[in-house]
Amino acid sequence: MQKPDLTTAYHDYETTKIVCRKLMTLPLLQLKDVNLAFEDLKDNSPITLIELFNYFEKFWVSNMLYHLRNVSNLQIWSNNYCEAINTHLLSLLA
Repeated sequence: MQKPDLTTAYHDYETTKIVCRKLMTLPLLQLKDVNLAFEDLKDNSPITLIELFNYFEKFWVSNMLYHLRNVSNLQIWSNNYCEAINTHLLSLLA
C-alpha cells in the first residue's frame, strides 16, 4: 500500500478499502477455503489492485506454507496471548 497509486486508491475508493480488508482476513478462514476465497477476491477486485494481488500471491500464497500463517484452528481467540490469559483468569474468578 506504500506505492502512491495504491495509497490514493485506498484513501479515495471504499471498494479498495473493502478488498484490502478482506485480503487481510484470509488467515482467519479455514485452510480449505483460502485458495478459493483468494481467487474470488482477486477476480472481483479493481484493476488498480492487480499488483497487490500479484505480490500477495507470489510471497504469501505460493512461496510460504500457508498453514503457518493460518489462525483459524487456534484455541486462543486473541491477538495478544497476555490478553487471552487475563480473560481466562477473569472467567475463573467470575
